[in-house]
Amino acid sequence: MQDLHDSQTSALHGRNSYVLSIVAAVFLPLGFLTGVFGVNVGGMPGVKSPMAFTLLCLGMAALGVILMAALRWLRWI
Repeated sequence: MQDLHDSQTSALHGRNSYVLSIVAAVFLPLGFLTGVFGVNVGGMPGVKSPMAFTLLCLGMAALGVILMAALRWLRWI
């Protein structure tokens, strides 16, 4: 009975680790871009363009979709 419980617990931990890895694979690149463009320094690309924020948001959304598509194509999700 203890072996059954241990194997079920191990499977559950493995599944949770897998889901956490998938979430990290999608959101870490997006978090990096948000951090880079959130820095208030001169010379950032798009500072003078009124469409820069919109383009950045669209680019990040596209990156998220591409990452999800790649993970589905690799059959990780």
